[in-house]
Amino acid sequence: MRKTTPSFTKTEVFISVEELATHAEGWLLDNEVRQLSRRTLSARRDLVGKLLWFLRREGWQECGTRELRGFLAHVNRGHLEPKGRWGNPANRRPVRPGTSRTYYTILRTLFRFLVEDGILGSSPMESLRPPVVRADQIEPFTDEQVRALLGTAKQSRNPKRDVAIVLLLMDGGLRASELIGMKVGDLDFRERSCVVTGKGNKRRLVPFGASTTRALYAYLRERPRNDDEFLFTSDRGTTTGEALTRSGLLQLVKRLGRAAGVASAHPHKFRHTFAISFLRNGGNPFALQTMLGHSDLAMTRRYSAIAEADVVNQHRKYSPADRLMRGT
Repeated sequence: MRKTTPSFTKTEVFISVEELATHAEGWLLDNEVRQLSRRTLSARRDLVGKLLWFLRREGWQECGTRELRGFLAHVNRGHLEPKGRWGNPANRRPVRPGTSRTYYTILRTLFRFLVEDGILGSSPMESLRPPVVRADQIEPFTDEQVRALLGTAKQSRNPKRDVAIVLLLMDGGLRASELIGMKVGDLDFRERSCVVTGKGNKRRLVPFGASTTRALYAYLRERPRNDDEFLFTSDRGTTTGEALTRSGLLQLVKRLGRAAGVASAHPHKFRHTFAISFLRNGGNPFALQTMLGHSDLAMTRRYSAIAEADVVNQHRKYSPADRLMRGT
């Protein structure tokens, strides 16, 4: 569907809001048929709901480039509105830099589907440039912060589990969904490794060190478990052996962060910390790409840039020649 504008402008591509709602459901159904992961399906359905909420709140009958730009602006600035982002007064925090990029990527995928399905002649996302996510916006934990988190984990109500979680996140660079989805049978203590299910339901081998091995072994010794049971279980589940949820893991890490005085503690921050620490210690970027389950080197290059900047800063601080000359 196209709307003709004056000759000095491009033809604007748009779709009515109600048609968008209908065809977005078709897109989500297509995602289910293709057996995308539950996390991907949930994220895409959540975005569709928020997009439709925003368009209807604004009273817009059509959705094109201008409306999508307004939606992405709300993602970034909605927390400043009197009623909060998405009309939720409790939603007052700025989004993380990567969140805006994620919303953009999902929108681009949705409208590409509408083009491929013959609903639109071209995508209104084509003229929208992606949000910039700078390497310096990735902040890993410091060694002192990780030690503080481990210290509070040892004093928690479930110390052996919480220490094992912190060490496995730090040592394996796992995504939250990968950690909570692990079963006991996914561990191989002899090889010091585990098998996790990542994005796109792809399984990969993740190694870990001796300290993590000891922590996992101590945790599992508390109660005998079958191989098909979830590795990390909830404190508050209604059923024995109920898996720790994403929300439960997030609250756990935040709770440890508050007790340790570590601001902005988040499960994904362990993944950043693992990657940057691995490279700082001389790890191979291609090996890191495999361990993190990245399909390409783009994210690994961002981690490399941070690790290299750290090396430069360390040299400036401890330059042998500079120290020698200062002594003359």
